[in-house]
Amino acid sequence: MSNPILRTSRRLEDLPYRFWPQSSLPPGVEAPTKLVNVKAADFKKTYNKVVNPVVKAAGFKCSGATARKNDARLWRMVWYGTGKYGGSGVVALAAHFPGLPARNDYTLPESEFSYPNGLFLGALELAPGLREFDLGRGDEEPAETARLMAESFAEQALPWLERIESAEEDLLALSSTGWAEPMADLYQQLVLRLVDFNLEPGKVPLPQSAQLLARLNARRERTVEARAFAEQGIAAVYREFAEYPHARHTWILRFERLLAGDRTFVLDAAARAEVDRRVAAEANVASG
Repeated sequence: MSNPILRTSRRLEDLPYRFWPQSSLPPGVEAPTKLVNVKAADFKKTYNKVVNPVVKAAGFKCSGATARKNDARLWRMVWYGTGKYGGSGVVALAAHFPGLPARNDYTLPESEFSYPNGLFLGALELAPGLREFDLGRGDEEPAETARLMAESFAEQALPWLERIESAEEDLLALSSTGWAEPMADLYQQLVLRLVDFNLEPGKVPLPQSAQLLARLNARRERTVEARAFAEQGIAAVYREFAEYPHARHTWILRFERLLAGDRTFVLDAAARAEVDRRVAAEANVASG
């Protein structure tokens, strides 16, 4: 998704052709195959030498190609991963509010926080829209790639993480009346990942957003706002999951438990059994 903070000032034209997507190359120019690039395990040695010192200077603790910076307000992660087809890689960013479930709604202890289960997920850009860093060949090209990763971290990751540090207060400032439009803006700015697909600018996943806002307000003992968001979330669930009874009842039960003061936020085995019971009862009524 587009993000005004995770953006680079570097242009594609500023880069050697080995970084360019095939579709963007000038006529007659062919990018070298990535099959002859250094292996990911070998590149990680260069990454550790070049990128990790910059990440450490920002207060992260590095372990191989993964770096963490956690405190009571926010968990943060920087993670290097190999591209889908080898020969290239991405530098992913993740952040999460301690105490909330993983974005796909299971209990998330600090020791298990990792990409991609955070509430905020992004990736560094080599050029606008380009997130794949060609690993290069020989000695000089991998070193150049790592240097570009380090520059991208300083230019993009640090402003984004600084923005995320104030995200909870920004989200809590949303009123339960007229919140959808400003939430859509925050959804794009913060690179919130509440669903497993990208939404167009100006759009926001209503049940997921209402759930997050209800949970955040409940944690601060703002019971009136938490209830208002939960009730709006239930209304959105009935609209968006009308044809999906199991998902609908799961969402409704989450909101019901939040309204009842349950701050664990995750459904246990008894709650999941209750969802199954409601789905079966609904099916019996429909068939009878």
